Amino acid sequence: ALKLASPQEVQKHAKNLVADMARCRKFVVMDSSNEPIDCSVSALLDMDLSSTLILRQVAGKVLHTVPRGFEGFINARPALHTQDYEDVVCIMIDIAGSTRYAQLQPPHIMAELFHKVYMIVNSIVERTVFPFAYIHELVGDSVLIIVNAGFMCRSPAFSSAIVLSVATSSQCQLDEILSAYCSKMHARIGIAMGPICAGVVDGRTFRIFGSTVH
Repeated sequence: ALKLASPQEVQKHAKNLVADMARCRKFVVMDSSNEPIDCSVSALLDMDLSSTLILRQVAGKVLHTVPRGFEGFINARPALHTQDYEDVVCIMIDIAGSTRYAQLQPPHIMAELFHKVYMIVNSIVERTVFPFAYIHELVGDSVLIIVNAGFMCRSPAFSSAIVLSVATSSQCQLDEILSAYCSKMHARIGIAMGPICAGVVDGRTFRIFGSTVH
């Protein structure tokens, strides 16, 4: 299509492409001491929404990422630093039957199980939809995934496809491994879309709030 476009149209598409690529880099990499790391970041995006994030010249042990603009509030004096975002999709994955199972097992078995759950979901997100979705946090026996938030790389037109891809792949792979532990355990997946408030309220962690999260 670009071969038939005018120079002005080509320039317009090029500017949009550069703008979208820039959004992929709006994250600050933090080390294990919650200090920003100087590094070069590249995001390679394919047409099927698969992606590869490349970190070059990274010094330190990477702990997590914080949206740009909030990094200065991490490991700082507690204060309220938040912003509202619309049309955010939250995917909550938890394990049905895990409470009863945990009562019958030693703690290290549950730690092993939830580690496997996280690794499976993380692999699905990284391999198929990152940076358009990311695991925000683990809450008890649940994994919270965020899609289409204003502080991350967005693709609103493909949000439904992204969400369904994560949900269906996670359901299939988790149910397979959970059945090996207990036939009464299975993955439950909840999907909600709406407004959230996100930011730092304790001087320690980037968090999200609102009924959409629950």
